[in-house]
Amino acid sequence: MTEYNELLKKIGFEEKAIITVNNKNVHVCVGRLNLRDVIIKIVPKIEIAKVQGFYKEAIVDDILEQNNKDLSKPLILKARVLAVGQNEEHAWIIRRYYPGRALSIDKDEKKLFVDRLSTIERKYLFKKDIIRQVVQNIKSLRSLSTNMRKSGIRRDTFQRRFGDSLEYINVKKIEDSLDVDLSAKIVFYEKYCKNYFDKKNIVACTGDLTPANIILKKDGQVIFSDFEWFCLDNNTIDVAFLWLFLYKYQGWQKYLIKTFVVSEEDKINFQVSLIRILLYWFDKAFKNDHPSIKSLDNRKRYKKHIWVKYLKLTGESFEALMKAR
Repeated sequence: MTEYNELLKKIGFEEKAIITVNNKNVHVCVGRLNLRDVIIKIVPKIEIAKVQGFYKEAIVDDILEQNNKDLSKPLILKARVLAVGQNEEHAWIIRRYYPGRALSIDKDEKKLFVDRLSTIERKYLFKKDIIRQVVQNIKSLRSLSTNMRKSGIRRDTFQRRFGDSLEYINVKKIEDSLDVDLSAKIVFYEKYCKNYFDKKNIVACTGDLTPANIILKKDGQVIFSDFEWFCLDNNTIDVAFLWLFLYKYQGWQKYLIKTFVVSEEDKINFQVSLIRILLYWFDKAFKNDHPSIKSLDNRKRYKKHIWVKYLKLTGESFEALMKAR
């Protein structure tokens, strides 16, 4: 903690409240900097992917700001990035602080990580305007031009979070860990992936649309935060990712599906997105990269988790998938 305090003091940051310090020494806190209310995230420079993500998010923020200056285009509501920086040991990103809270901030370490990100306060579930705003912001983000050359940005700057190929997924490890047969999922993916990645289906995506990255401001406005995983990907990837984390809230799930998954092609692409996300997630989890999977008890809990049920149904029957509980 001393090293963080010294860094904050050096840049003139007045700490008001610590939000989190996790097992990788990621330090997040709220405070004041040059009379501005801000939130700062600090990571050790050895966390190379995180550091790269900070600078990537700053680039994305500039692109979104330019979009929002054009009054003919839909407004993309997001947390403003104010600065990024680094020294010999640490890197940091400073965003504007918005009074309010994330839809999900459950810190119960006894829960699986996916469940902590999937817990929304009950009072918000009765505010239908929240999910409507989320949907509108997804639509606004989709309208962003995918021609990044106009912005002088190389296309590979926005590497997709979920790989285009399943080649590097340890399928057997997942099958053995979850007691599932994934052969039909692989066949389904290979059958439809060419059309799935066709440029007509590619849009701007956050790449990390969880309830924890959706901020409800005190004035009731919804904004998206954390664009470290921003990418150009299939138009169902953000929808599928958020849908997975909303498994406890079928009303919000149904609203997403009703809005974005309409045609038969949409249904197929949505399922391809689920396969990509779930195989990626479980691949990382069972490599012990994820702290929530290390214990044997948690491995057993994952076997019974709704995400595994979704995985089993994906590619088999869209209707049965929508009824899964």
